[in-house]
Amino acid sequence: FYGYPFFPIPLSCRTGKRIRKKPTRKMQEKLNWRHAAEKLTRILNTNFTEEDLSLTLTFRENPIDDEAAKKAIQKFLRKIRYRFRKLERELKYIWQLEKTKKGRYHIHMVLSGGIDRDTLEKLWGNGYANSKRLQFDQNGLAALSRYIGKSCIDSEEERVTYRSYNGSKNLIDPE
Repeated sequence: FYGYPFFPIPLSCRTGKRIRKKPTRKMQEKLNWRHAAEKLTRILNTNFTEEDLSLTLTFRENPIDDEAAKKAIQKFLRKIRYRFRKLERELKYIWQLEKTKKGRYHIHMVLSGGIDRDTLEKLWGNGYANSKRLQFDQNGLAALSRYIGKSCIDSEEERVTYRSYNGSKNLIDPE
């Protein structure tokens, strides 16, 4: 043994200096995406109930550009706001616009309940609309939040907006 330790000691421990590695850009992007998905899960749990809806909206004819697609979403939200005001209910929503590699736009949206699903699908009017109730099971909202704000790093879809999700102003921040 003659002064040698029983196990190998890394060079960084022998010199007393700590070796630091900066995360790569790709690693940092994945970490940021994961944190955004976790925050979105907390927001969904705080603001939405089992009677609320998850919508997927697609376009029959693809919009010319990103701005035209955003205007279609704004028009749809105006129609919904009008219906909610008539019913004297509060509207809360979260949406994300995405573009596939083929250039097709589609929208993922979570919307507070109160309007019939068939009525919502007719209000869209730009193509196909699929809606279903939110599921508060083991992976329901966590999987939905990952799906809405999915990483553009590993998927073949491209996020059109800067934020990982867009929401109404009356969403309650989780503690």
